[in-house]
Amino acid sequence: MKQLMLLGIVCLPLLMIAQDATKPNSKYQGIAWTSARNWNEVITQAKAENKYIFVDCYATWCGPCKKMDQDIYPLPRVGSSMNGSFISLKVQMDSTLNDGEEIKRWYAYAGTLMKEYQISGFPTYLFFSPDGKLVHKDGGYKEEVDFLRLLDLARDPKKPMYYAQYEAFKEGKKDYSTLKELAEFTNNLIGDRTTAKKMVREYINHVLNKLAPEVFMTKENLEFLISFTQVISSKDKVFVMAYKFPRVVDSIVEWSGDANALVFNVIKREQLDKVLKNKKALQKLPNWDRLQWSIAQKYPAVDARKLVLEYKINYYKDYFIDWELWARYKDEMINRYPPKPAYNLEVFMEINGHGGAWHAFLHCPDKAVLLKALEWAELAIELDSEDKGKRAEYFDTKANLLYKLGKKEEALRIEKEALELFPHTPNSEHLQNYQKMQLGEPTWEESFPNGPKL
Repeated sequence: MKQLMLLGIVCLPLLMIAQDATKPNSKYQGIAWTSARNWNEVITQAKAENKYIFVDCYATWCGPCKKMDQDIYPLPRVGSSMNGSFISLKVQMDSTLNDGEEIKRWYAYAGTLMKEYQISGFPTYLFFSPDGKLVHKDGGYKEEVDFLRLLDLARDPKKPMYYAQYEAFKEGKKDYSTLKELAEFTNNLIGDRTTAKKMVREYINHVLNKLAPEVFMTKENLEFLISFTQVISSKDKVFVMAYKFPRVVDSIVEWSGDANALVFNVIKREQLDKVLKNKKALQKLPNWDRLQWSIAQKYPAVDARKLVLEYKINYYKDYFIDWELWARYKDEMINRYPPKPAYNLEVFMEINGHGGAWHAFLHCPDKAVLLKALEWAELAIELDSEDKGKRAEYFDTKANLLYKLGKKEEALRIEKEALELFPHTPNSEHLQNYQKMQLGEPTWEESFPNGPKL
C-alpha cells in the first residue's frame, strides 16, 4: 500500500501537468495564437506587451505547413520560447470555399504580405519588431531545434537597430564593424538591393581586401561574397583565390562549383557584358570569337569556350531573341559539355526546365526548335530516371512538345504516363494539361516574344 501511495505521489504532478497542458492558457501548451482581428490590433498588442511579432504565412494545400502545425507548434519548448517574446499570428495566403469570416478578414492583408515581402513559398515565417518593422524572414519545415534557433535569430536586439544604421549609411555614415550584417539585412529584409550592393562594395574595399587570405577565407565570408558576385571585381582577393585555388574555396563552402561560378560571373560581367548597353543587345552578331580569344589570353585557367557558349545561350534567349541561334548553342552545350552523374539539378533545370526544353515549349513558335527541344526532353528521361517526381516532369515536357507539334494522340499517351508516375492532386498542372489536350485547347502561352504562334 505504501508503494502505491508513493507511486501516486510521484505520478500526481505528471498527471497534473498532462491535464494542465490541455487548458487554453496553460504554460505547458505550444504556441498561443493571437485572436487579433487586424494588423493594427496586433501592433497595439505587441507594443503594450513589448513583444516581437511572428507571422506564419501558410496555405491550406501546403504539406510542410500542416506538418509544422502538427509536429512543431504544439511542442511545450516551442510554446515556452515563443509565447514569452512574440505575439503569434497565422495568416492563410490562399482562399477556399470553406473559409470562415475570421480567415476572410485577413484576405487583404495576406495579399499585402505576399507582395511587400515577396513570398514565393510556404510556410514563410515573418518576424517583426514591436513597432511593426520586419527583422527576420525564413521558411520551410523546421525541426524543433532549428525553429528554436530561428527564434533566437529573430529577436536579436541588434536587428531593429539596423534600420537606423541603414539610414545613416545612405547619409554617408559607415560602421565597418557591422557593415556585412547590415548589407544582408538591407538586401533580405528591407529589400533595397542597390544600397546593399554599395555596402558590400565598401566592405570588400575597406575590410576584406585588407585581410590576408587565411583570415578572410572563412565559410561565412565566402558564402556572403558568393551571394553578391555582381559587385565582385577581378581585382578583389576573393576572385584571385577562386581563380587560382577553386578546390580550396569549394572545400571551405562545402559546395563543388561555387568558385568557378564566381569566376565565370565576374568575367562575364567585365568581359562580355560590353555587348550590352542598358541591358539591351547592341547587335545580333557580336564578335564572339574575338571575345573568347581575349578571355582565353587573360584567364588561361578558365574554359573560355564554355563561358562564352553559356553567355551566347542567354544572349539569344533574353537580349536578342533568336530561336534558331539559341537552340544551336544550347544543343552545342548539351553535346560538348554533357551532364555528369548525379544528374539531378543540371538535367532538371538546364536540359528540361526553363533553361531548355520547357522554355522552348512555352514560348517558341519555330517547329525545328521544338523538334530539337523534344530531343532534349527525351535525353532528360534517359539520363535522370531515379526520381519519379522529376521523371514525371520530363514526361510532361515531352507530352506538351508533342501536343504543340500537332501529335495529339501521342501527347495524351505520354501525359497519361506522367500522371501514372507520380500521384497528383485534382488541380495539378499535369492533370490540367491532360484535360486541355483532350479538349484541344492550347497548353502553351498564346503570345510569343518573337514570331507568330503555330
